[in-house]
Order: sequence, then C-alpha cells, then structure tokens
Amino acid sequence: MKHPTIEIPIIALGAEVVTETTQRVLKSGTVQCDVEELAALKRAASGRVQAAALAPYDPTRCHSDGELDRQIRSVIEITNRLSGRREVLETRLISAREQTGILPEPRRSLNGLRAAASGVFTLCFAPPIYTVFFADLDDPVLAWALALITGLCAGAFLTLLISNHEEEE
Repeated sequence: MKHPTIEIPIIALGAEVVTETTQRVLKSGTVQCDVEELAALKRAASGRVQAAALAPYDPTRCHSDGELDRQIRSVIEITNRLSGRREVLETRLISAREQTGILPEPRRSLNGLRAAASGVFTLCFAPPIYTVFFADLDDPVLAWALALITGLCAGAFLTLLISNHEEEE
C-alpha cells in the first residue's frame, strides 16, 4: 500500500505508524504490538521530532536571526524618532490652539453700516417730507434743513429697528 509523500515530519511519522499497524493487523488478525518494537518506534518518533524542531531564536549564533535582530532594532529606532517628532508637533499644535483661544474675538461693529443706511433713508425720505410738510415755509433753506433732520430721524429709527432685529436672530 503506497501513500503519497507527506512534507510535515510529524504527520509523515503518524502515517507510517498507521500504515505499519494496518499491515500487522491484516497479517496477524489481531491488534497487538511488540513492546520492544513499540519502544523503538517511540525513540524513532522523538528523534524525528527533535531533528525537525527549530532551534530557538539566537541572534549571536544564527546569521538570519542576527539580521532579523538588526532590522527590528532599526525599526524601533525609526519609530522612536517619529514618536519624538509627533510629540513636538502635538506640543506646537496645543500651543497654537491656546494662543488663538487667548485672542479676543473681533467685534462685529455695525456702526458704519448703520450710518450709511441712515444716510440712504434720509435721502429717500427728505424730498417727500419737504413737499408734504415744509413746502409752505417762507425760508426754503430752513424747510430743507427740517426735512433733512426729520428724514434722518426716520432713517435712523428704521435702521436701528432693522439692525437690532438681525442681531437677535
């Protein structure tokens, strides 16, 4: 009875034992093993296992283990350097965040916009106010001045209402 070649030693040994035991059972008709032969099989099995076992990791004796040890040390060194750089960058980032947290927020002043809007409303309201209310005055300069002042007051009132309404939302 031929078996395929098995690459793993312990499995090959098991296959040999099974094959030999099967042949003995077929020849003798009983399942009995010779004690001396069984001891010889055990010694052979332990010899094969020891021969197939890997030597422990030793970078001083084995060249490939030494090379692996050098590579591991270089990777650890690179990792430590990058970790140090990362800590420096994190410190800088934290410092920058703290500095920006100290700076006051810029004030959002609407004074310029309020003045411009009041002026536009004044120019829009002054001519109708002059025509309706102040056209009958004897002094036209005084009439226009009063119309401009009244238009400015109405424009300022509307501008404040609009700008305060936008600030509340």
